Amino acid sequence: MALKRLFILTALLLLNAGLLISQNLKITGIVSDSASLEPLIGATVYLQDASTGTVTNTEGYFSLDAAKGRIALTFSYIGYRTIRIDTFITTDSRLDVRLSQAIIRSGDVVISAKNTSASASNTKTGMLELTAKDIKSLPSFMGEADLIRALHYSPGIQSSGDGNTGFYVRGGNVDQNLILLDNALVYNPSHVLGFFSVFNSDIISNATLIKSGIPPNYGGRISSVLAVKTIEGDYEKHHAQGTLGLIYSKASIQGPLIKNKLSYVVSFRKSYVNEVLKPLAEMLIKPDSGGILNGSTYGMYDFNAKVNGKLTSKDRIGLNFYKGRDNFNLNREDIRYKTRIGWGNTLLSLNWNHISNDSTYWQNTLSYSKYDFSYSAEQFIISMDLYSSVSNWNYRLEYNRQTKNLGTLRAGFEAKYYTFVPNRFMLTINQVDLNYSTYQDLMAFEGAAFFSWEKDINPLIRIMAGIRLNHYRQLGPYNQYNLNEGQIQDTVVYGNFKTVKSYSNPEPRLSIRIRTSDASSVKASYTRNYQYIHVASASSVTMPSDIWIPSTSHTKPQFGDQLTLGYYRNIFRNTIITSVEAYYKNLCNQVELLYGLGASLQDVSFENSLTTGKGYATGIEFFFQKPAGKLTGTVAYSLAYSRRQFDEINYGNPFPAKYDRRHEANFTASYRLNQKWDLSMAFIYATGNAITVPVQMYIFDNNINTQYSATNGYRMPPYHRLDVSANFLIKRTEKFESSMNISVLNVYNRANPFLVYFDIQGDIVNEHSLSVKPKQISILPVMPSVSWNFKF
Repeated sequence: MALKRLFILTALLLLNAGLLISQNLKITGIVSDSASLEPLIGATVYLQDASTGTVTNTEGYFSLDAAKGRIALTFSYIGYRTIRIDTFITTDSRLDVRLSQAIIRSGDVVISAKNTSASASNTKTGMLELTAKDIKSLPSFMGEADLIRALHYSPGIQSSGDGNTGFYVRGGNVDQNLILLDNALVYNPSHVLGFFSVFNSDIISNATLIKSGIPPNYGGRISSVLAVKTIEGDYEKHHAQGTLGLIYSKASIQGPLIKNKLSYVVSFRKSYVNEVLKPLAEMLIKPDSGGILNGSTYGMYDFNAKVNGKLTSKDRIGLNFYKGRDNFNLNREDIRYKTRIGWGNTLLSLNWNHISNDSTYWQNTLSYSKYDFSYSAEQFIISMDLYSSVSNWNYRLEYNRQTKNLGTLRAGFEAKYYTFVPNRFMLTINQVDLNYSTYQDLMAFEGAAFFSWEKDINPLIRIMAGIRLNHYRQLGPYNQYNLNEGQIQDTVVYGNFKTVKSYSNPEPRLSIRIRTSDASSVKASYTRNYQYIHVASASSVTMPSDIWIPSTSHTKPQFGDQLTLGYYRNIFRNTIITSVEAYYKNLCNQVELLYGLGASLQDVSFENSLTTGKGYATGIEFFFQKPAGKLTGTVAYSLAYSRRQFDEINYGNPFPAKYDRRHEANFTASYRLNQKWDLSMAFIYATGNAITVPVQMYIFDNNINTQYSATNGYRMPPYHRLDVSANFLIKRTEKFESSMNISVLNVYNRANPFLVYFDIQGDIVNEHSLSVKPKQISILPVMPSVSWNFKF
């Protein structure tokens, strides 16, 4: 009944919004690149007579209200020529505009900025937008510009260190980020143990990260949203581009299947770590550093394919496919140890965008996502196999309407069906299989309806208010075991699609902007977010083995409240964008694994090995950006605290989260030396991760016992690294372009910690001597690389 009420409410909102007709005329259209016809996301459309404007959405679409008569429209986008169109309108009008890229002569300095900066004019807090050009302007790793690595240079977005997957936003965990690729859900965004992401920079059109003030049309995670859109493909000409690097190569092609009607994009990446990176690392990493490449082989690939079509002038459709896989093998004959690890994502999405006659914008998405992980190990007579996966089908409908009198109205709903395989585990000793119990796959349904309203109350104040109503059900088939002192007393059996446990919750969202001048504003936002799926982490670092599990009667959904207050100002004639944001997050029903992965896998009910608690995160972030000109760059600093508290951990006392970092400072700069050379550098400094260490050992009842510090009571050494890169244009003609990238990662060879372990030596029983020496594992030395890029 609760779910029916949600959908009925959504239908009423859609109906009422569709009946609201503005007295003004409507101007709509799509702004695109004149050469490739690729939509330009975030282009400015300015109505000069009314001194109002808007920006294009992720499809390049815009909508403006205007009075009947003669109007003047200005279209602008950084790096493109600004154009002005004077026209006379008597009815609702459609106006599609193509902008051409600006030609920069040698020695020229071109500064581009919007008439009113989006960061100061809208209600959004904690939002970061990147294009492929922004990503490629930063130093590359082994010749590869990467989206996730680019995000790490923004305040409040942290990596847990070299070789760790995922990213952490404002004290949240890695599973608390909603990551979308062409509207399909990505569970693990990393390749090569976190050095590369699944996002190929050659086919990225735009990426938007939202750290706070998350609008109601996004849900299911409590920390952030990362929405990545790939290019549509050229509707007029065929193109190809690629890269030959030291550890991988990639190539992509695009062009028309039916000119101006149907386009395609195909991209493929493949690594050859074993042939190049491994010998190089073995020369540079010290023998006692504990490098993981000894006796190992590694392979990675990913494949993207996309078809886009213009069905009519008002309808666009896109079919997107992604498949990526990592495989790691370790064979140590000296200790008779073998291990095989594999993980990967499969994504499929179908998107249909429609512009109605009344200028209403609709988006329909049907998508499928799957992430799976497998692990096997053999040593002497013992072998172990583990398989875990999560998959979902998702349908989403979004309605968007812009009116002058009522503002921007947005409504819709989505529904997901999940299948979880948390712990298929087999242990074999001397060729005898030991099955601890019968493991269960878990199913769940998650539905939501959302509505938001955004409007200028007066020239100074703009408000966005909305709500998301969600409903979740754990579904059968499922056997619920009731335990007494660890023994099964009875079992409740649920059939297919029967409800085991359900939750329904509202998520209010509110943002407000108060303009303090033409170039500055103050913004505040409040959001509540619920999350019904969790990651159970088996180690102190985030690895592919982290297991996804749903909310059940034992494991409640996590939720969080975030308050953000910020001041935003553009200085020096809008050439410098600055901001300062303070935030506070309250986190409830946080999940931790109590007994380690091995012990948990042997439990008939995996959730019995979990404990839930609470936490909070707070901080302040400073950001400066110069977005255009010969010299571009950013300076960012954040001061942050993140704490957790569990009754069964640290004696119930609060402790720092493992991803708590007190200070983090970033600096990036890119300089166009001339028409041939582009130079860039990036520096990062961060407080070391929190860890738990042994503090003393003692003998009790003839046994050696270890006493540990308070949970996460010590810190690893600080993390810092300098990367530099240079791009050299070898040749450029109308039909062919060739360039070389030279980069050096970790220029001064900083031995940043990947893991810290403790080597215990001595004989405390007979010799009464014992030494405990901390040892650090570092996996990323100074890493030079050269790659060749081509495009035709």
